[in-house]
Amino acid sequence: MKWVAALRSVVREDRGVSLIEAMIAVTILGIAAGGLMWGLLGFVVESGRVEQRSDANQVLIGFTEAVRVQAPYLPQTCPASPGETSTPYDPDDALLSAWGVELPDGWDASTIDVEAPVRYWDSDLGAFVPMPTGDSEDEVLQCARLLQGGLQQIAVRVTSPDSRATESMAIVKRVGS
Repeated sequence: MKWVAALRSVVREDRGVSLIEAMIAVTILGIAAGGLMWGLLGFVVESGRVEQRSDANQVLIGFTEAVRVQAPYLPQTCPASPGETSTPYDPDDALLSAWGVELPDGWDASTIDVEAPVRYWDSDLGAFVPMPTGDSEDEVLQCARLLQGGLQQIAVRVTSPDSRATESMAIVKRVGS
């Protein structure tokens, strides 16, 4: 009988140790599973951002190629209005359709921003400059010289509809292209 009592005390001790071990194991697995879930969530969020950047890049390339190849050379008014916020290349859905620019689902012309002002090549300065406002005789002459130069720098920014991705590019367009 003594051995039965000794066996019962051992069994009781094993039950307690097994319960503590099980609790520790469940706690460790819970912490590991929580970390794994955060990692998977980060992966899902980042993959959505990568998809948005890819779509933004596709729209950017499509639009800039359409401006470069299909759009006529469209000079701004000379002299420019002070604080001018529009450009001759501002897109709308009809224009994008006419130029064959395909937009992903949920995208529209408002996701494309042609930055104002369009800049013109100034051969005297060796740089692209905005159209002058024509406040002086020198600026009026510069304005005419810029239009004769025939090169425009057009900066385009595309932002995804959820604003998580932005891509930008500047292209140069010349008269006759």
